[in-house]
Amino acid sequence: MNISNTLRRHRRLLLALFVFFIAFIAYLKTLAPTIVTEGDSGEFITCIGTRSVPHEPGYASYLLLAAALGKVMPGGLEWGLNLSSALTAALAVSLAALLFFRLAVYLFPAAVGWPLSVVCLAVLAFAFSLNFWEQAIITEVYAPTVALMVLILHLALSLTRHARRRDFLLLSLVLGFGFNIHYLVTLIGTPFWLYFFFRRFLSLKHLLLAACLGLIGFSTNIYMPLAAVGRPPINFGDPSGARAFLSAISRATYRTMNFSRSPGDFLRQIADYLYLMKGQFPWYFFLLTLWGLIVLYLRNRRWALFSGCLYIFFSLGLIGLINYGHMDSSFYQARVFFIPGYLVLSAWLCFSLGDLYERAAGRWGVKAAALALLCLGVLALLHLGSGNRARLDKSRNYISYDYGANMLAALPAESIICTEGDNSLYPLFYFKYLRGIGDKLLVIHQGMFRCSWYMEMLRREYPALVLVPGMTLRQAVSVNSSLAPVYFVNARQVHGLKLRPVNLLFQLDANQAQPPASFFDIYPNWRGLNDEHVPKDWREQSIISGYKEWFLRAGIDAATAGQDEQAERLYLLGLSIRMDVIRYSREVHRLLHLHLARLYGGQERRELSEKHARRSVEIKAMIDPEGP
Repeated sequence: MNISNTLRRHRRLLLALFVFFIAFIAYLKTLAPTIVTEGDSGEFITCIGTRSVPHEPGYASYLLLAAALGKVMPGGLEWGLNLSSALTAALAVSLAALLFFRLAVYLFPAAVGWPLSVVCLAVLAFAFSLNFWEQAIITEVYAPTVALMVLILHLALSLTRHARRRDFLLLSLVLGFGFNIHYLVTLIGTPFWLYFFFRRFLSLKHLLLAACLGLIGFSTNIYMPLAAVGRPPINFGDPSGARAFLSAISRATYRTMNFSRSPGDFLRQIADYLYLMKGQFPWYFFLLTLWGLIVLYLRNRRWALFSGCLYIFFSLGLIGLINYGHMDSSFYQARVFFIPGYLVLSAWLCFSLGDLYERAAGRWGVKAAALALLCLGVLALLHLGSGNRARLDKSRNYISYDYGANMLAALPAESIICTEGDNSLYPLFYFKYLRGIGDKLLVIHQGMFRCSWYMEMLRREYPALVLVPGMTLRQAVSVNSSLAPVYFVNARQVHGLKLRPVNLLFQLDANQAQPPASFFDIYPNWRGLNDEHVPKDWREQSIISGYKEWFLRAGIDAATAGQDEQAERLYLLGLSIRMDVIRYSREVHRLLHLHLARLYGGQERRELSEKHARRSVEIKAMIDPEGP
């Protein structure tokens, strides 16, 4: 009898421990052993291992939390960081189980008599949903993000029932800390904080206490400028200064992407969202969640409206809010933002299972209803879990690791490799900065290439580089190709260059690295200055432009023959002829500067090379020589 009473008193704790154990075992069996291509896993692992600064907004709280957990885990840094995600995800599931239990007891008086299997089945459906499971087995911010969001909902429920100051102050602390993990925490926490402050804690004393605790949580952001001052190998945005720091934490780079789509795109992406939902749960789960919403509406309309609004915000609302222009026609990249919406669906599932249990118990008896619910629920979870495990199992996934290792195997020790996208960049960063393999490799990322902080980072690491603001990738390759052989991860990265495949890469021929001789060599369909379609003012200036081009071509011939002094003299003579307003003359003038920059770069005359590279960039090209 005493054991029975003890179990009743501690059933919540038993519930949390049980679902934690089940979820953690599932995540552990499918855990990624090293870096993966999904999300920013490779970037976070490398930044944590090298104390670097990742992309905006910096994720300072996450870096400190993951580093603390990952470094005490067995099996190396990568395994430890992935394991820390599994632990925080299982913690989020156990907190969600406690939340569902509290909500059921609060909203349904008969829920005290429900078997624990009602809550277990509902919360494990969330634990085994496709997107959340995917984030639980890699190094990413979303597992701790969901854990903090569930904690905020716990505090909000406590404040709804009992206006205790400690819960309000704890909410302030969690908000400050969670802001530096992911802005989803802020999106869900701020409305609750404002509501309870103006409704129950409207005083200067509470405001000051809450602000102090919020700042304590927010203070983890100091990691970013401190790390940036140390000039780490990865230093996105270089937030060592106040202006760059504020730009980073406010996500200035990404703000322009919001609301960048048309209403037609928005409607199409709703269809994409519905298709994405199909992969989260089987069809019968959605019928049960709809029934749960109806049951909640019949018993408590206010909570049904609140939960409905919460779900709409984390579905349709976020579709509009994060309507990034770079997502094309698919919402696959945005799948992680909808995980809180799946949590709401799981709560409705809990209510529907509880209602079905009550109906079955009234007809067949308590034991028969509990047994039937348990059997059918376990079968449904096995169906959901086995299907998603087959799609998500990363326990033997070394694709990203092997991709980076094979790329490096094809390269000489000192090489220039031009990358694009995260999947080719982060494996190289991982091996170069964390493993020390390919440490002499020069990695140029096409997407970040025109960022001043990135150029400065490259200059510090490779002082011989000639880089000036505004340079295109083709110009940089042309000027610096004499330093080392050049490789591309994609044959279409630079328009018009002939590349030869080498293992997983494409090597640039040394002759191809030279800048184009003239505008007409880039676009052969333009047949020359005497063409009838060329404007009249071009023909009138043809003598001047012709002389400039003659010096350019003669200088290229001299440089190809190894006569550097003669090539330099010819290029300078070409530059001495005035640059006319006509666009063709400006193009030749720009190319003369670019060839001189390359010539001086090969002679290690850095200042002169950089001077002419800058002049080349300052002259607006007639048409972008890299093509569309």
